[in-house]
Amino acid sequence: MLLWGHYSDKKNERRWNLTGSCTVMGLGCIIAALLTGSYWSLLGLSLITIGLYASNAHLFPLPSVFLTGPALATGIAWVNSVGILGGSVSPPVMGYLRDLMGNFAGGLYALAGFAALAAIVAAVGVRETPAESSTVEPLAATVG
Repeated sequence: MLLWGHYSDKKNERRWNLTGSCTVMGLGCIIAALLTGSYWSLLGLSLITIGLYASNAHLFPLPSVFLTGPALATGIAWVNSVGILGGSVSPPVMGYLRDLMGNFAGGLYALAGFAALAAIVAAVGVRETPAESSTVEPLAATVG
């Protein structure tokens, strides 16, 4: 997770890293659902965790790249509001599907669908991150 965030910062690329982290999260949900009850489901849960925390590292810097001033504050508030909404919607969905199907696989598949939707939105809706200026102006030589 730290390496992925460092790579994203080093390359100044958020769009495809965010898409990738959402995809990893979705694949983790599918693996955990398919292999429920086995030790291999821990692999899926680990991938979910990696994708979730890596997506935080790619998502939260996005407003400051494209917005300034009051719009930046609004953008950061919007990102936090969507995160809170996801945190309050996911548990009831997971519980409802657990009660309906008798196991957690249905809820994990629903979370995989949400992660796939997030990956599509990131790939389509996030603009490319502007490249950093890497040009260094040479110092003027002064003749004494």
